[in-house]
Amino acid sequence: MTEAMTKYLRMGTVHFMSYPDVLADESRIVPTVRRLLADPYFSVLEIAHIRDPEIRREVRALFEHSDCGFVFAAQPEQLGQKINLNSLDGSERRRAVETLKARIDEAYEMGAEGFGFISGGFDPAHRDEQLALFTESCRELCDYAAGLGDLFLEVEQFDFDFHNRLLIGPAELTARLAENMTDRDNFGVLVDLSHLPLVHETPRECLRHLGGHITHAHIGNAVCRRADDYLYGDFHPRFSVPHSAVGPEQVAEFLRELFAVGFLGGDRRPVVSFEIKAWQGDDPEAVLAECKRVMDLAWALA
Repeated sequence: MTEAMTKYLRMGTVHFMSYPDVLADESRIVPTVRRLLADPYFSVLEIAHIRDPEIRREVRALFEHSDCGFVFAAQPEQLGQKINLNSLDGSERRRAVETLKARIDEAYEMGAEGFGFISGGFDPAHRDEQLALFTESCRELCDYAAGLGDLFLEVEQFDFDFHNRLLIGPAELTARLAENMTDRDNFGVLVDLSHLPLVHETPRECLRHLGGHITHAHIGNAVCRRADDYLYGDFHPRFSVPHSAVGPEQVAEFLRELFAVGFLGGDRRPVVSFEIKAWQGDDPEAVLAECKRVMDLAWALA
């Protein structure tokens, strides 16, 4: 690829993965956000729920004085608290919808352009019923967001039989959901490269199945060959760990397929973010530097 990738995409990073200590220690949020905003490599940051309203105000002020975009990430809270938008229990599902509405309010407060979220765990015997319930929840959330402004809601694919075991999911089921949501113009699909080995799909199989429904992409890594590895599963380790499923060649293949389905190369510059976590003994700055090297090489290979 001879042209700069900034012509085709806005490079981002998932803040709470680049600096995982911020989820437990909110005093680390402002300095780490400031550090990322000062890095011209990034045009977008994805940030999770911030409990402290004063820190939210500080973070918003930082974004107001930068040219970076903000994407709200509801996924950590949903995973941590098992917030299930497709629960067969009506009261549990209603609590989940109301919690996500509160996070949509926070996303607007922070000036977010996008809102990432996930489905919940499911019972394989009731998959179709739970898909219908999740679709209903997505419609309600999209309508709620649309009534407040122009926030875009994006459901992220996760594994369905490996680690987190969420409804969405394999490309076929994700495509069914997306087709059911075509009457909502503020809904899209977030595809994560690190999850594709966990759903047993290649980039070509997944992306060409989903086609024009993809509105956001993550680039990450997984370990899924050695069950005795402490990083086995959906842990987003750095690219250089042993037994990695993803390296520069796989990122290059992912980029080629994103062009093939029209996600890249169209009339807009969509968000492509690193979702790589600094684990035991890892220096977050070194991990981010490795991400950039891998992405630059993959872009050249693509």
